[in-house]
Amino acid sequence: IYGSSETAGIGYRFSPEQPFLLLPRWQQESINTLQEKHTQQSYELPDKLNWLSDKSFIVSERVDSAVVIKGTNVYPSRVMTLIESHPAVSAAAVRQKKPAEGKGLKAFVVLKNHSEKITEADLKHWLSEHLLDIEVPTHITFGDAIPVNEMGKQQDWSL
Repeated sequence: IYGSSETAGIGYRFSPEQPFLLLPRWQQESINTLQEKHTQQSYELPDKLNWLSDKSFIVSERVDSAVVIKGTNVYPSRVMTLIESHPAVSAAAVRQKKPAEGKGLKAFVVLKNHSEKITEADLKHWLSEHLLDIEVPTHITFGDAIPVNEMGKQQDWSL
């Protein structure tokens, strides 16, 4: 079954190799919206769907920036904003770990004052007071600047 809390089920399939079939209560209104047939209410789709017909689709990518960690939706941008609200932090970047790095989030943190003595454990403890355990980055790297590539775009960093 595919769907969100707001829409309940949208579609179903019998195996991961098959496309989803739209449940009978829905009709495609546009590429980004569905209409509930009985109420005529429109709902924005929670993800980008690749429509194969007016009744079948494949989920192509998330619209929101959530990542799924141990079955829970986690928003790296929300975690980043919270880290940046810490009085000692100047900037932060948060990403989901690559499979080879393990499960969870990782953070890259730039401190306002490089002589500041905040540790990874200190920051994790502070974050645990504001976030669910699953949202607290499992690894935090400190550095002088958020890593960027040759084009100036933010890039990944190693643990």
